[in-house]
Amino acid sequence: MKDISKIIKIDMLSIYPYLTLKNFIIILVMGLFYPLINKNTYTIYGLTQFFAILYCSYPFLVGDESGIDALYGAFAIERKKVVYGRYIWSNLVILIFLIIAIILSGIVSILINEVINVEELIYLVSIVFIISNLIIAGQYPFYFKYGYGKSKIIMTSMFFIIAILGFIIVYFKDFLIKNMEFLFNNINLLIFGSLLFFTILYLSSIIVSIKVYKNRELN
Repeated sequence: MKDISKIIKIDMLSIYPYLTLKNFIIILVMGLFYPLINKNTYTIYGLTQFFAILYCSYPFLVGDESGIDALYGAFAIERKKVVYGRYIWSNLVILIFLIIAIILSGIVSILINEVINVEELIYLVSIVFIISNLIIAGQYPFYFKYGYGKSKIIMTSMFFIIAILGFIIVYFKDFLIKNMEFLFNNINLLIFGSLLFFTILYLSSIIVSIKVYKNRELN
């Protein structure tokens, strides 16, 4: 656990140069501007999590530029602990940006005179947390295998795929809602199935990351 804590601290230090006032203003302006125009606080969560996922990739970028990965071996830190630390780190980043989203959502709700539904908010935050982690679970094995530079094209393609899937879901939403009526009427089954799917996929991502990172040659 001590080594994992070291990895988390190193990752925190690695993104410090990117925690600039400029980036904060961009997040603040985009987080308030678009929701105010659309009069919809939900868009805040998508915007903030985009930045969260971006920040989650920065330790790999810094690792490529500085060769810090090779130093973990010098400090006798097992590669699987590096993987564990990086996944825990990503969860912390996602949670921090969710807190920022909740604060911005509260501000926008006041400005547009919208009442916050606490139960709805809990569902929304939970879903966004799971989706963000699923994206990370899809990205991290590539980062651990190829590094940041070689994985950029793959990651860009993944965002396009997600965007296309989002378009398909919106376009066929009536058809999907109608055919998923059984699941919506059995909400406990839907929740259990979703959590089971998420757990299997997330654990599989960690296992694959450990395997490919152990076999990767570091300079």
